[in-house]
Amino acid sequence: MDPKHTRDRPCAHERRAALREVTLPEYRDDLMGLPVILVDAVVQTVCDDCGAVVSTRLPDLEGLRAALAVSRIVDPSRLGGRDIRFLRKALGCSGKDLAERLDVNPATVSRWENDKEAIGTASERLLRLIVGAELADEVPAVDYDEREILGMRVVPAHPAQVADPIRLEYIAFKMPRRPRTRQWGVLEPVA
Repeated sequence: MDPKHTRDRPCAHERRAALREVTLPEYRDDLMGLPVILVDAVVQTVCDDCGAVVSTRLPDLEGLRAALAVSRIVDPSRLGGRDIRFLRKALGCSGKDLAERLDVNPATVSRWENDKEAIGTASERLLRLIVGAELADEVPAVDYDEREILGMRVVPAHPAQVADPIRLEYIAFKMPRRPRTRQWGVLEPVA
């Protein structure tokens, strides 16, 4: 047993002493169902005594959800099951609600989400447009243009292909006639 973790002498983080906050240069995870890399945004509280991570804090989770959704819909890769599930949840919809909005049977949405059936081109385009219409205004630092979605040629994804993570940074952003704020913005993939 580590001498710092005995019943007689608890570690500093157990006493809430000697804690420091560290901003991670890069944080990788499957957040909300999509692979993501967050750059210079995630703050961890670390124990100086034993090095244990006591907490991990991601800023603006609602903004992050919207930025991930909009970033995903502007990527021309075909939507897979986990993408569709993520987008449905980002919209705050049940499977039945999304089915009504796309004018399909709820069982069809379930088959899409479980990769039992591929989403059709028209339904995929409509889903992308719905997500953009509802979430793009929440993340002005992420480029979205509905004309690009309308003219997008979806690139087929191979079943064994692992999706590239979406790279986001929490940046200072200035909009006309508004004070500077922090927003999630997309970073270009590393080649």
